[in-house]
Amino acid sequence: FSDDFIAKNNLTIIDASSFIEHSKKHLNHIYKLISDKESFVIGEKELVLRKLESKDKIYTFNKNDSIVYISFSEDLHIPILRETNTNNVWMSHTPMEIYTCNKGVTLANGNVLMGGLGLGYMAKRVLEKENVTHLTIYEIDEELISTIGEALKKEYKERLTIVQDSIYEI
Repeated sequence: FSDDFIAKNNLTIIDASSFIEHSKKHLNHIYKLISDKESFVIGEKELVLRKLESKDKIYTFNKNDSIVYISFSEDLHIPILRETNTNNVWMSHTPMEIYTCNKGVTLANGNVLMGGLGLGYMAKRVLEKENVTHLTIYEIDEELISTIGEALKKEYKERLTIVQDSIYEI
């Protein structure tokens, strides 16, 4: 992309290596599940690495909550969890997901309650904070709990409780 194109299209180029390093640090449990496979089935969902080419533009929000477009400095693969019967993306790990988690991670303190496990990114970021003593997650999907949830439980032990139920039912 030329500098002129970037300025006109409100486009930011993100260093792919830094993004991959960030992803692997906070989603190491995901990369272990899919390390030598093309996909990993979790119930009716499938965990895959989707290729994003450097020419692809995706959107996120900036600090002013305005839409901005980003591209990566080189091709990379991002983890996505999609429904096996429809291929609809259920959860992924793009700058948009990171952005939408930041506020909750920043506010997390003491005993934290969270609805939904997703890929475990937000849970891991919250549990990495020294001022968080415990995290309780309500998650409906038994398969997510037994794979992603159990991987996090091994790492964070008694600091993490996962309840199989809807957060709306408590």
